[in-house]
Amino acid sequence: MLRDRSFLQKAKGKQKPSPQPVPDFTAQDAVSTLPLPQLPAIQDLELDQQHQLPYELFLEIFSYIEDRNDNLNLCRTSKLFRSIVEPLVYKNIDLNFDGYEDNLSRSLQLLEIIQNPRLWNIITAVRVTSQPCLKRSKSTEDHVKKCTCGVIDQRLGTALQSIQTLEVLSISCTLCRNLYTGRHRYLTNLGTRRMRHFDYECRCSMGNSFDLPTLFTAPWIQSLNSLCWLTNIWTTIPSEQLEKLLKNPNFLPQLNTLHYSGHGMFEKLLTGRKITRLSGGIDVMTQIGAHINKSSITHLSIHTSFLSRILDIPGVLKQFHNLQHIGTITFAYPEGSGHKMAGLLPLSFSIK
Repeated sequence: MLRDRSFLQKAKGKQKPSPQPVPDFTAQDAVSTLPLPQLPAIQDLELDQQHQLPYELFLEIFSYIEDRNDNLNLCRTSKLFRSIVEPLVYKNIDLNFDGYEDNLSRSLQLLEIIQNPRLWNIITAVRVTSQPCLKRSKSTEDHVKKCTCGVIDQRLGTALQSIQTLEVLSISCTLCRNLYTGRHRYLTNLGTRRMRHFDYECRCSMGNSFDLPTLFTAPWIQSLNSLCWLTNIWTTIPSEQLEKLLKNPNFLPQLNTLHYSGHGMFEKLLTGRKITRLSGGIDVMTQIGAHINKSSITHLSIHTSFLSRILDIPGVLKQFHNLQHIGTITFAYPEGSGHKMAGLLPLSFSIK
């Protein structure tokens, strides 16, 4: 009996250690950890193969998680979860430099994150939009020093040159001009060989950013199927150079979809390449009516003001022997803005 009582006293004297609180990792912690070159400290919760769920089932479950911060926190849980979640989070990158501090801060942080080599085989689409540089427009020395256009362009170039899986690149740029070196010089040296769609509208170009013939024969552009190139005086290839380029087998050999906004290079592209999908804001009656490749066009989008002309003139549509769909492009002034926007409306009808 004494022995039992002594044992009970010893047992009572032993106190279980109190559980330590689990660290509360916030979304900000997760975001700030990812840009580091080293992998974040994670708990490896991998299960042995006997108890592990199929990868496809995890992928299906995580695809329903819409909150980006929740996904980022999952990246800290296990290596398996990170391998599933990161492609969902970083497959499509949207960078918005519209002048608002929140968007600017978020986009700069995202630019820093995608410098991580682990993401260079994950990202497939990058879309960049910006508004005119407000710092430069004030034309004071203090505001010029605070201008972030150079930082944005430099970081964007570093990331784009490294991404190996990029398929879609859209740049709508109104960064301030750099008269010394120009902007977007990195476009001639992108690392991807999978590019399908390139949409480029730049108002900061002054003819010194890059050599256009070099850009349009770059290795990454040879896989391009779709091109939207809004031309201006600085981004139009001179006619004599274009004639030579059309004979170059490396000049847009796979191009079949074209959006144009003016004359010159696009008229020659219609003749020199087999375009099947075409859109633009000029009169197709005068611009493509005589082109020998018009019979290859299957999808046509035109300005609304020209649609009635085409429909009213008998036999015009019959010239496009393989035309399947026709649509319209309207130009409208958004509220509070003086800039024109183009929006593609639903297809008006189909040709059977």
